[in-house]
Amino acid sequence: MEPTRHARLVSVPADRLLLDTVAGELAVAGFDARVFGGWAEELLGLRGPREHSDIDMLVVDPNPQDLKSFVTARSEIIEKRLSHKMAFSQGGALVELFLVHRGVTIFWDSAAHRWPSLAVVELDGLRVAAAEDVLSYRRCHSALHLAAPSQITGR
Repeated sequence: MEPTRHARLVSVPADRLLLDTVAGELAVAGFDARVFGGWAEELLGLRGPREHSDIDMLVVDPNPQDLKSFVTARSEIIEKRLSHKMAFSQGGALVELFLVHRGVTIFWDSAAHRWPSLAVVELDGLRVAAAEDVLSYRRCHSALHLAAPSQITGR
């Protein structure tokens, strides 16, 4: 599959069927993956239903070579290959895989985030990240935006 060079080319909304497909493919490939981000917020009742622009998955302790093979077999978005995530396009929607190694994610090779629980919540047939992890990430992400906006936005 040819890598996608620009994330802005991915713009189709991510629906529940696509979420189920992505989560299923990650599970079949043997990854310890949990629904994360906006979809997790909705499934956990932290936020009301809305249209989703992407699918975020938390992937815990993946084998780096297996993950690279999984992502490159799809339409990888090279610009999103960072120390803390990888991404690809599926069904025209953006799928971002947030990487956790030994309970920690290293953002932009410099800021460590220790996940408080890494528990799995089974909801509606999906493995979902625990609310405390979703909320902890939101706080961390907001703090990183304030501390180093140039690293996050590329400006």
